[in-house]
Amino acid sequence: MQTVILCGGKSSRFWPLGYDRHKCFSKIMGKTLLEYTIESASKITKDIIIIKRQDFDEKSIDFEKYRAQGINVCFREQKRSLGMGDALLCAKEQINDDFFVVFPNNFACGDLMKKMLKGTDVLLGQKTNNPQLYGVFGFENKKPVKIVEKPKKGKEPSNIRIAGTYHLSKKFLNILKAQKTSEYNFEEALSIHLKRNNVELELINEELNSLKYPFHLLAIKNRIFDMSLKPIIQKSAKIAESAIIGKNVHIGKNTTIMEGAVVKNNVYIGNNCIVGNHCVVRDYCNIEDNIVIGAHSEVKNSIMYSGTSIHRSYIGDSIIGQNCRFGACCITSNRLFRKQGKRPEIKCFIEAKKKYVNTGLTSLGIICADNVDVGTNVNFMPAVMIEADSRITPNSLVKGNVKGKPYPY
Repeated sequence: MQTVILCGGKSSRFWPLGYDRHKCFSKIMGKTLLEYTIESASKITKDIIIIKRQDFDEKSIDFEKYRAQGINVCFREQKRSLGMGDALLCAKEQINDDFFVVFPNNFACGDLMKKMLKGTDVLLGQKTNNPQLYGVFGFENKKPVKIVEKPKKGKEPSNIRIAGTYHLSKKFLNILKAQKTSEYNFEEALSIHLKRNNVELELINEELNSLKYPFHLLAIKNRIFDMSLKPIIQKSAKIAESAIIGKNVHIGKNTTIMEGAVVKNNVYIGNNCIVGNHCVVRDYCNIEDNIVIGAHSEVKNSIMYSGTSIHRSYIGDSIIGQNCRFGACCITSNRLFRKQGKRPEIKCFIEAKKKYVNTGLTSLGIICADNVDVGTNVNFMPAVMIEADSRITPNSLVKGNVKGKPYPY
């Protein structure tokens, strides 16, 4: 058996992140999502095929370590982003027998793959309250016979969505190759496969790991923390006597936690970081290497990537890219005013779709790409997205997405 991991596609809905690299390279606890997925899949099969897009940087991950563990990793390039079916066909000549298809954000795919070993053609299904958002199974005599992609409300054939991990026999590839290249030719081929062959459906209750939009990284972070975070304080870390360190905290090499700082529970802090005097780093924060959190700052439920610094600021429910500089007293607003006593869910404007989508979150700060400079005393409204290399002038109130030019324009 082999596993095909699909790392093609434009990641256009992942803007402003993913502009120069596939979203599978997003890091949590110093490791990319793709690495978590490879390691999980290798519990079932040691033969991994990665479908990559043209700018995929193979050198950014030490694939030799996997080969040393007996995991064979090879690559096939998808020349153009022509959908999932086209991506899979790039590996047709390398697939020898039945195979799995997974996405790189499925960091716990091995557990799902184990459920699918009972046959050579097994699909996963899950009940959903929003079938209009997914590919949904149609049934005849309780047997799945087709996939209907994003059915209109009232026209749903069932409330069972396809769950995004597949165990397929090689004959499926011949059906797929016979289909006209399109965005949904994979689902069209699956429908034919369901009618022609004995395909089993395994219903699951596990939470699935969507990574369509950048804010989904926050939920993925929390799940990876719950699975993998271990309490480690490296010997070279310098922690002031008056600092308070909570439970299940990782503190990396040569990191300094200064006087009066508080690091709460379930926190990852990488190597060569500084957490300044009287800072608070709250639960489920992911702080990568070489980060400065200046005195009197607070960080809550956020991801900060390497080389970034903030000073006397509040970063809440946010993702901050590499090598960003935030001047003193910057605030990321992460909640909306209450309506009828409840916090409303936050909507986010997705540039690729040119429309707002409901995040399903009542707390969301900013999504900031790499190399952004932010002046002092800048306030951000919830769900603002900031393009790489942007400049935001001091004393700004940022209400909408920032695209490249100095803000305000």
